[in-house]
Amino acid sequence: MRLCERTSEPSFVCAACCPCFLVLPGFLLGVLFNPEDGGSKFIQTNIARISGGTGFWTYVDWDTLQAVYSRVARVCKHDRGGPHRFRNRWTSFLKSRLNCSVTGDFPFYFNEIQSTTELIEGIYGSVTAQLIYGVFTTPPNSISGSAVCAFALQDITDTFEGNFKEQAQLNSNWLPVQSAKVPDPRPGQCVNDSRTLPDLTLNFIKTHSLMDESVPSFFHQPIVIRTSFHYRFTQIAVDPQIKTPGGKAYDVLFIGTDNGKVIKAVNAGSADTTERVSPVVIEEIQVFPPQVAVRNLKVVRDSSLPDGRLVVVSDGEVQALRLHRCYSDKILSCRYVITSIGKNV
Repeated sequence: MRLCERTSEPSFVCAACCPCFLVLPGFLLGVLFNPEDGGSKFIQTNIARISGGTGFWTYVDWDTLQAVYSRVARVCKHDRGGPHRFRNRWTSFLKSRLNCSVTGDFPFYFNEIQSTTELIEGIYGSVTAQLIYGVFTTPPNSISGSAVCAFALQDITDTFEGNFKEQAQLNSNWLPVQSAKVPDPRPGQCVNDSRTLPDLTLNFIKTHSLMDESVPSFFHQPIVIRTSFHYRFTQIAVDPQIKTPGGKAYDVLFIGTDNGKVIKAVNAGSADTTERVSPVVIEEIQVFPPQVAVRNLKVVRDSSLPDGRLVVVSDGEVQALRLHRCYSDKILSCRYVITSIGKNV
C-alpha cells in the first residue's frame, strides 16, 4: 500500500520510491527534529536514511468532503513498520491541524497553507522559541484572504502528546478519545523497535492518526492579514532576529504574492510580548509584472555579501534584492523605518 493510492496514512516508503509522496497530499516542508542533541535540520526526501529523533512535515490534507485543511505530521525516524500485516506501514504517524485564524465567537480560518519557512530561533517577549512561519489562504470559492501565522516547535510537540480524535460513525462528529480507550504502550510513541509493538496498539494508530487539539498560532492570531480580490500570498522567507539600535530584535518577513510583489513586514510587538501582534509593513516591492507570481523566496547571507540578498523566483526569472533598501525613494531614511516600528510597539 502506498500513499500514491490516496490512503488515509502514508506507507513506509521514501519519496524516491514513490514520487507522488511529495505531491499528494501536498507536502511543503520536512524538519528533522533531534531531541538527543537539541538540534534540528531539514530533510528533503529520503526519510529512511536518517536515524534518531523525529521528523515533522507541514502539508495539506483533504477530508471526505474535499475540504482542505493544513496539518503538521510526525513520524519517528526509527520507525521500521510493524510486524506481520503492518510491516509496510508506519506505526508512529500522527497528524494535527494548524490553526491560523482570526479569533472570535465565529473564528475566520485561513485553511490552505501555501509556503513555510525553515526553523527560526529567537526571543519573543521573554520566551525563547523555535518558530515556523507559514503563508495561508482561504479557498478560491470563498472570501479572498491571505495571512501569515507562526507556530512554535514546542507547541507542535505538545499537540502530539494530547488526546486522539475519532469519528465513531460516518455521520458522527469528531470527538476526543477517552483516555481509558487508549492502549498501552501509547500509540504513536517512538520505540526502539517498532516491529515488537502489539497488534492492539497498531490497530488503534491505524484508525486514530489525528490528534484532537490543533496547533495554536504562537502569537494567538495572524501576524499579517490581507483581504484582496487582486492578489494572494504565495511565499514567505524570514531574515531572523535583526537588531535595532535600541537592542531589540525582530524577525523581518518577506512575503511573495501572485501579482509579482514582495511585502516586507515585521511584528513590532514581538520583542515585548507573544500575546498580541503589531504588524508594520515597511515596504511593498513590485519585483515582477503584475501577472507574474512569486514562486519562491530565499534570504541569502554570505561573507561576500555582508548586507545579504533576497532571492526572488518566478517561473521565468530570478532576481536578487538588497535586504536593506534604505536608498528607496519610498523610504525617507533608516531612522524613518525604526521610528515607524517604535510607534507600533
